[in-house]
Amino acid sequence: MVTAWCAGLRGAGSPIVTTTDGHSNPIVWVVGAEGDNALHGFRGDTGEAILPAPSPAMTGLRHFQTLIATADRLYVAADGTVYAFAF
Repeated sequence: MVTAWCAGLRGAGSPIVTTTDGHSNPIVWVVGAEGDNALHGFRGDTGEAILPAPSPAMTGLRHFQTLIATADRLYVAADGTVYAFAF
């Protein structure tokens, strides 16, 4: 096995992968929990950042924070708050 790419990130969130149509164009999403506390997205094939800049910092994120993906949104549950990001 060979590493295809590696992206820098300040934080300890757990990544998830979504696709644009259920089987192609993978996107790796992760929050910088207990770091920059921002949402980050990377192309699954190249590791290139897909967001022009990290999202505004979220509060109340914890180590190993995991996102929840639906058809048109990403959700991040934090202490007393749920953040929603539309595609």
